[in-house]
Amino acid sequence: MAFLYQNVLALTWQQLVMWAVGGALIWLAVKKQMEPTLLLPIGFGAILVNLPFSGAVDQAGHAGALSTLFDLGIANELFPLLLFIGIGAMIYFGPLLANPKLMFFGAAGISAFPMAGRVVHKLGLAEDKQNFLLMHAMGVNVSGQIASVIAGGLILRFFG
Repeated sequence: MAFLYQNVLALTWQQLVMWAVGGALIWLAVKKQMEPTLLLPIGFGAILVNLPFSGAVDQAGHAGALSTLFDLGIANELFPLLLFIGIGAMIYFGPLLANPKLMFFGAAGISAFPMAGRVVHKLGLAEDKQNFLLMHAMGVNVSGQIASVIAGGLILRFFG
C-alpha cells in the first residue's frame, strides 16, 4: 500500500495531461474509428510512459522496457521499416497494375494516404453497403508514395 501511495504522490500535472491526451487518442481510435492502427498504440504508449515508477522508461540509471525497445527498434530504424513493409504487404495492387495512369492520382503525401483511403471507403459504403473500396483506394495512394520516393531519389541523384 505504501508503494501505491508513493506512486500517487509522484504524479505531476504534466503526467495527468498526458493521460488525458492518451485517453482522448484511444477514444478517437475506438469510438470514432479514426486511424485506429495509429492512434490506439500511441494512446496506450502515452499513458504507459507517464505512469510514475512504472519502469517503462529510464529511471535511476536502469533501462526500462520502452527504452530497451527504443534502442532495439527505433534507434536503428528497424521498426519503421517493418511497419511500412507490413502496410505494403496488405495493399492490393491489382487496380494499379490494370490501369497504371492511376499512379498520378496518388501523388496526396505520406501522412495523408491512410486517412484518404478510409474516407473513400466510408463514402462508398454510405452510397452502397456492398461497396468495398479500401483496397483500391489504398493501392492508388501507395502508388503516389512510390512516385514520391522515386522523385526524391532523382532529386538527390541530380542535386545531392
